[in-house]
Amino acid sequence: MGIWMKVLIGTAIVAAVSGVVALGVKLIKEANEFKILDTPNVVEKIRKISELNTYTYIDQVVVKDEKVTMEKNNEVSKRAAKLFGSEVVDTVAVNHEIVLLVSGRVRAGYDLSKMKEQHISISNDTIRLQLPPAEFLDVISNPSDIIIYHTEGNWSHEETQNLEVEGRKRIEQNAIDRDILGRAEKAGKEKVEGLFKSFGFNVVEIQ
Repeated sequence: MGIWMKVLIGTAIVAAVSGVVALGVKLIKEANEFKILDTPNVVEKIRKISELNTYTYIDQVVVKDEKVTMEKNNEVSKRAAKLFGSEVVDTVAVNHEIVLLVSGRVRAGYDLSKMKEQHISISNDTIRLQLPPAEFLDVISNPSDIIIYHTEGNWSHEETQNLEVEGRKRIEQNAIDRDILGRAEKAGKEKVEGLFKSFGFNVVEIQ
């Protein structure tokens, strides 16, 4: 084989190898760009989840109220007053008392619908994200969770409902006092990491 033929063959091999390398670089570059361009899709998946519950606090509180009303004196009371020589009055003070046991649970975690593209950075199989602050997602107390432990006198439905609301507020305040949001944030990191790894990321960095 002549020297020029060897040079031509060598040149062809180098060109072929260079072409494969160039193709590989192009594919890697396109793959990286695809990852970056895929950020809105990741954000959309997160928003579909909306709420991520990471900690649940369960509590029960006692809510008590009392009042005094002036009501018309009935005929039995009037006859009794005359019988015992007491003063007969047209109205009397009536004591009312009610005690409720309100059970409920507070769900704490993240509202992922608040996350935007600037809160997420993607590089290959690594995602870096800035979570919103942990918050109380809701305070749940079903009718079956509320027991009227004691009642005396007359209480309207509206008054009873107001006491139920007061019970829920106390449960939420207890959750604040016990730093449930801090616990939700601590427990949430593991759940968030698992969530994003299910999206296909190997490394999840949470700020």
